[in-house]
Amino acid sequence: MATALTLFCLVIDNRKVPIGDIFDVEVQSNDLVTKLRKVIKTEMAPRLDNLAADRLTVWKLLTPPDIESIEDEDSFDKTIQDFVLPRPKSKEAFQGNSDVQALRTAKELSAYWENSPEKGHLHILVQVPFVVLSNLPALLLAFHPQKMPF
Repeated sequence: MATALTLFCLVIDNRKVPIGDIFDVEVQSNDLVTKLRKVIKTEMAPRLDNLAADRLTVWKLLTPPDIESIEDEDSFDKTIQDFVLPRPKSKEAFQGNSDVQALRTAKELSAYWENSPEKGHLHILVQVPFVVLSNLPALLLAFHPQKMPF
């Protein structure tokens, strides 16, 4: 039988800088990680609108920090910076031998949480990939067509 899970998440960039605030998502224990990614992407709209959900790396925090015990923004940022994130698709990432464990797309969430996670703790870091702007003129044209020199 599926159990409802409330997971507290934080989206970060490739330098571990937070994008927005901590938010919670409601999912079922029998949902796949791929559904969790889609729920997170929806929750973070419009910030993640131009990014496919499958590009998000979802990290389970093996020792979730207590959100309430973090005193200020600087100590919170340090807590996030202190997490060691392996290369996202490496063997080490999926084994969870450090601070975090990368969640596999086709696995059910019950493989990672047998019981409901502890409330008031940060459970997940969601890392967005480094984006290379390969077509800068097209991007500028899309946002500022009147300022293009051609």
